[in-house]
Amino acid sequence: MLTISPVYSDFLRRRSREWLLKVDIDGVEYGPSQIVDIQIENEIAEGQNDFAIGTANISRCVLRMRTVDEIPPNARVVPYVALSLAGITWDTADYAWDDADFAWDGSTGTDWLPLGVFYVDNRKQQNKVWTFECYDALTFADVAYVSQLTYPTTMQAVWDEICDQCGFDYDGSVQINPAYTIPAGPAGYTCRQVLGYIAGAHGASVYAGRDGRLRWREYTANESPVYEMTEADYVSVKQTNPVKTYTRVVVTYDEDDQLTYEAGEGDDNHTLYLTNPLMTQGMVDSLLAQINGFSYVPIEMDARGYPQLEQGDRISFERTESMSWLEADISWDTADFPWDGVRTHQTLILRQTFTFKGGLGMSLAAPSKSEQESEFGIDGSLTAAVNR
Repeated sequence: MLTISPVYSDFLRRRSREWLLKVDIDGVEYGPSQIVDIQIENEIAEGQNDFAIGTANISRCVLRMRTVDEIPPNARVVPYVALSLAGITWDTADYAWDDADFAWDGSTGTDWLPLGVFYVDNRKQQNKVWTFECYDALTFADVAYVSQLTYPTTMQAVWDEICDQCGFDYDGSVQINPAYTIPAGPAGYTCRQVLGYIAGAHGASVYAGRDGRLRWREYTANESPVYEMTEADYVSVKQTNPVKTYTRVVVTYDEDDQLTYEAGEGDDNHTLYLTNPLMTQGMVDSLLAQINGFSYVPIEMDARGYPQLEQGDRISFERTESMSWLEADISWDTADFPWDGVRTHQTLILRQTFTFKGGLGMSLAAPSKSEQESEFGIDGSLTAAVNR
């Protein structure tokens, strides 16, 4: 989750918030009079089905705007959102002096929060409106990895070589174990795949942060939510499966011969499956120690826009699920539910979509395979034909 100011946090919770939007395209700013709408899709899950570790997914931005300017290929696109402070004055603001970094008459807005750094991939025009389809920097890693290093070498050296080749920068969330080595040069993989394999060996996934730098989302069994949502923060929420918990790890390190390393105990429904040719049995044991007991509630949610939340964040949410104590006509010792009927659950933002059409909306999803799908996988027609 991004760090925001106390003023920004306060105005996010208000019912009458007014959003401001701008887009920077190669240093030129475009405002609401030119922007029709924008949609940003972030994902850190494995496809549409389940939680995964070691992903390196590309985020997508679709921008529709009216302009006569010539937007060059691969132009750098950075959308920003802020909240209007109209109506607030110093005598009505209940903030500490150091936090009140806004004009005394409320004529300005909060600080601008970026929604990501993207690059134009393709475009089309219809009825004088341009639609630009853009992707983040990880798209530049979809090239074959040809290493110039001498092996065996460290994962840190391989990571740095790929970042140098692709022009990436990364922040302090990337913490590579100096003892983790690679015996031979990874052949037949893209740079993006190798980045994901290195992160996966550390129980993490890779994504491009809001500032364009690479980040890791590292998972641990005892992590706490970074944000707490009440029932007033979302429109609807649907639990799609029972709580998902992992107690066993199976890593395929040789896909041709289907050779695996395993650690932990549990059935298929409680097993995290990975494909990672860089991992060893020792790494798999360490991964299990890191995530053993890791769990989340699979959901789909339509919510109010909270732009500080990122893919991979663990959040909690409240939901009314039972009668209140006043409505309960049962004995005290058998009443195993909250007094107000509201329970709190924890989940992950595995898929996230921001939409801006005058206001900021957000949809979240934490998919998971059902127990039946885990135990008895159902192949599609093409997969079944190939297997036969």
